[in-house]
Amino acid sequence: MDLRTPNPMHHRCAPQDAWSTVNTRENYPGVMSPLGATLWLPVSDLAVNGTFHDFGVLPASEIRIAANPGQATSAVFFGRYTANLNYFRRMCDLMPGTSGAVFEEQIFGTVRTDAPDYSSRRRYPVIAVKAPLLVARLPRRIRRMSARLSGWWRWATSPAGLARPAGVQLRQARLMLEYAMREHVSGTLVAQAVFDKLGGLAERAGEPGLHLELSSGLGQMVEVELVAALHRVARGELGLNGFLADYGFRCAGEVEMSNPSWRERPELVERLVRKYRTAPEAPDRAERREADRRAARHRLLSALSPADRALARILLRVAAVFIPLREEGKAALARAFDGARAASHARSRELVAAGVLDAEDDMFYLTFEEITGTPPADAKGLVAARRELRAAYEKIDVPDFWLGNPEPVTPAARPEERADRLTGIAAASGVVQGPARVVHDADGCDELEPGEILVCRATDPSWASAFHLAAGVVIDIGSASSHGAIVAREMGLPCVINTGRGTAALRTGDLLRVDGTLGEVTVLTRVEGT
Repeated sequence: MDLRTPNPMHHRCAPQDAWSTVNTRENYPGVMSPLGATLWLPVSDLAVNGTFHDFGVLPASEIRIAANPGQATSAVFFGRYTANLNYFRRMCDLMPGTSGAVFEEQIFGTVRTDAPDYSSRRRYPVIAVKAPLLVARLPRRIRRMSARLSGWWRWATSPAGLARPAGVQLRQARLMLEYAMREHVSGTLVAQAVFDKLGGLAERAGEPGLHLELSSGLGQMVEVELVAALHRVARGELGLNGFLADYGFRCAGEVEMSNPSWRERPELVERLVRKYRTAPEAPDRAERREADRRAARHRLLSALSPADRALARILLRVAAVFIPLREEGKAALARAFDGARAASHARSRELVAAGVLDAEDDMFYLTFEEITGTPPADAKGLVAARRELRAAYEKIDVPDFWLGNPEPVTPAARPEERADRLTGIAAASGVVQGPARVVHDADGCDELEPGEILVCRATDPSWASAFHLAAGVVIDIGSASSHGAIVAREMGLPCVINTGRGTAALRTGDLLRVDGTLGEVTVLTRVEGT
C-alpha cells in the first residue's frame, strides 16, 4: 500500500518546512479522518490568520486558506495533525516583546540556530493600536461567543435544527467553527503571554514555579463545573438528560469528527456516573486552592521591587480573567465540532438513502467538499480505500519534530524501557503516592480506579471527568500551560508533565511517588513480573 502519495490524510511539503507534533498531539492525538482533516485544516488557517489580523500582525489580505502546506498554520502527515513551526515563528518575529525563537522553545521545545529570521517592525504601529483594544474587549467577546455557541449547539442538534437541509447545516457549522476558533486562539495567546510573564516575575522574586500557584484556584473553570455536574447526576440531583443538555458535546478527541460525542453515546456518561457513585467522597479542594493562590500572591508581591509589584498586580488581574476563559473557549470550540458532527450525520443519511454510501460512518472517509458538493462517482470504492489507508496510518507514527517530509516511525519498533525515575515539568504542586494506571486513550479512562495515578500520553478536555478519580497525573507530552496541567492545578492534583516516556516506562500497578513541585516521578515498587 502506498502511504506517501498525497491524499486528504497526508501532505507533502518543501525540504525547508519545519514541523512539530509536541503541542498538536494534545488537541488531536489520533489519526485524522478525511472529513476531519478537510474540515479542520482550512478553518484553522482562516481562524488563526484572522486572530493575528485582529492583533494587527497581519493585514486583512492574509486571512486566507494557504495555497500549500508550507504557508499553512498546520498540516497532516501520515494522518497526524502537525503544527507549522515556521508559520508561528514568523508571527512571533513580527510581534513586539517576543520572538519566534522564544515561542518555539517555550511551546514546542525545539531550538534551531539555523531557522529563518522574519523579524520586522513594519507592523508595530498597527499592533500598538489594535492589540490593546482587542485585549480590553476580548473577555466580553469570548463570553458572547461562548453564549452564542451554546445556544447554536442546542438548536443545531435538536430535531428542528436537524430538519434543515444538510448542506445548510454543514456550511453554518463550518462558519461557527471558524468563529469559535478565532476568538479562542486570541484568548489563548493572551493567557499564554500572561502565564509566561508571571513565570518571569516569580523567577525574579526568587520563587521559581510560583506562577503555578498564582494561576490556579481561580474558579469558573468549565471542567470543574463538569465534574460537579457529574456528581449531581451520581447523587440523583440531576437527570442524565439534563446533564447531556449541557455537556452532550463532550467526547474523547473532541476535534475529530468520527469520534462519537456523549450526546450520541450516553452510555459513556452512565459508566462514569457508576464510577462516581462508588468513589469515596473527595475533599472540596476549591477553598484550599484559593487560599494557596492568595498566599502565593502575598509571597510574590512581598519579594518584588515597587516597579515589578505594580506590573505583577496588573498581570494577576488579567490572569484571573483570561486563564479560565481559555478553557471556556475550548468548550465553545467543542460545541462547534459537535454541531458539525450532527450535520455530517444528517448528510450521511441522505447519501445512504440515495445509495451513494453503504453506511452512515462511511461519510468520515469523504472530504468536506465531497459531502457538501456532488459526491464522487466511485464514492464506495474511495471510502474502502481510505478506510484501509487510515488503518495503516494508525499502525505508524511520526516524530515530535522534523524538517521537510517525515519518515514514519513504527511504535512497535521502539524499545520498551523500564525506569525507576522519570523527570518532567513541575506542572501542579504537591506530592502523592499511589498505584499507576497507564491509559493510552480516553476510552481507557473507564479502567481508572479512585486513588490511582493517571499515566497518559496527552489529554484533552474530555479527560477532566477522570481527573476527579485520580490521585495524581503523569503526562508524556505538554507544558505547564497545557490543558492537563491547568485542570490538575485547578483540581489540586500533583502533576508532572512532559516526561516523554511515562506510558512506555511505567506499568499499571507500579507504586509511584509523584512530586509535582519538583517534577519527579519515582517508582517505589514495580508490579510483579515486569
